[in-house]
Amino acid sequence: MKFPRNTKVELCADPKHSNVALQHAHLDLSDRERPMLVACNGSALLAVPVEVDADDVGGFVPVEVLIAARKAAGKRVDPEVLCRADRFVIPCGPEFPRPKVEAAYPDWRQVVPTTRDAGKPAVRLGVNARLLGSLVKAAGGDDLGGFVALEFYANVRGTSDPGRDDTTYPVRVDIAGAPAGAVAVIMPGWLDDAGGLVVERGTVVIRRGLVEAV
Repeated sequence: MKFPRNTKVELCADPKHSNVALQHAHLDLSDRERPMLVACNGSALLAVPVEVDADDVGGFVPVEVLIAARKAAGKRVDPEVLCRADRFVIPCGPEFPRPKVEAAYPDWRQVVPTTRDAGKPAVRLGVNARLLGSLVKAAGGDDLGGFVALEFYANVRGTSDPGRDDTTYPVRVDIAGAPAGAVAVIMPGWLDDAGGLVVERGTVVIRRGLVEAV
């Protein structure tokens, strides 16, 4: 199995979770044409496409295996793990025994909304995580887990640009743990800027900063 070098799927697993199945990542080969490496901690789920060979066996993949594979591969090539029935082999790296986990991995696809099942999404959230994270950190919200509420005010005067069919609006961010009276705002901006709330031809879209409703 080769997985994208810019991903850290194991960060979405929880080694201390009461459900032993969620303590590891999972190689899902139920569809051999679309193999996926999945991790879930009960609150967040990530599944990424991977490349597999004919000898790879699906099932649980311990967090330490993925970390070791990434270390062995370096930064220029995709990490590789040979997922065999009894062990994991990392080329030019260590081997790990396959754990005996007496639990089935949850059917993660059941919680993934699809256009096939539900049509177009009612609201699509496009979050600039770095921008939002910098606001949370700056406001002292890290101590309470970084929880935020995004507030959109349609009556706030927007900014338009000649030759464009859209208008951009600021978005207020209510940050848990911030001092009383603190004000945090994602400033108005277009696709190449910080990005606020954009109304485009009657459709609400958030560019780089926050929400897109289609």
